[in-house]
Amino acid sequence: MNLPELRRYFLVGIFLLFFAGVCFNASAQCAGSVSLKKAAVESDTSQGVIEIEVKTSGDFICTLSIEKGSGPVKVQEKRGRGNSIVSFVALESNQSYKVDVEFLSEDQSALCRVLQKSGISLQSDLR
Repeated sequence: MNLPELRRYFLVGIFLLFFAGVCFNASAQCAGSVSLKKAAVESDTSQGVIEIEVKTSGDFICTLSIEKGSGPVKVQEKRGRGNSIVSFVALESNQSYKVDVEFLSEDQSALCRVLQKSGISLQSDLR
């Protein structure tokens, strides 16, 4: 075997390992899930509200942050257990928010331990 042949086998091997890793991760399902239910400015108070639906069988920590150029700035943190709707109220309407949900269950994979929703902007609540 010459050097170009060895290089080709090496690259094929790396590609196969990468492909197997992607397929394995794609097939892994997280036990918990996070979805944005509401991001609005209440018409009667002019204050923002964000509601996050968390589906899990265990404990979790839900952290709301403002996204800034220097990094996230924590606004509020709430703890919960089981399937829940987490509400953050009295928010500034001109900010971009991020929510991180950390699942505290030991059976969560590393990829599923923290799920997030980012780039949340508050919309006017048309009633």
